[in-house]
Amino acid sequence: MITLALLLLFQSPIERRQALTPGAGVKIFVPAGRVHVVGWDKDTLVVRGTVARGSTFCFGALHGGVKISVEPDSG
Repeated sequence: MITLALLLLFQSPIERRQALTPGAGVKIFVPAGRVHVVGWDKDTLVVRGTVARGSTFCFGALHGGVKISVEPDSG
């Protein structure tokens, strides 16, 4: 339990949702870490996860596509 608490101190939770049209493009740029992608038959993209503190989560979307990236801490 202490390990989980320490881990959460160094991470920021994220959750974003975006409606997309069929055939929309998805671009994901994550220079380090893990990404798990699951396809489904819904008209919505859901992004959930954690980002290391100091890193920047970027999410830009229109109905025709979405771009997701994580920029690591430059310090």
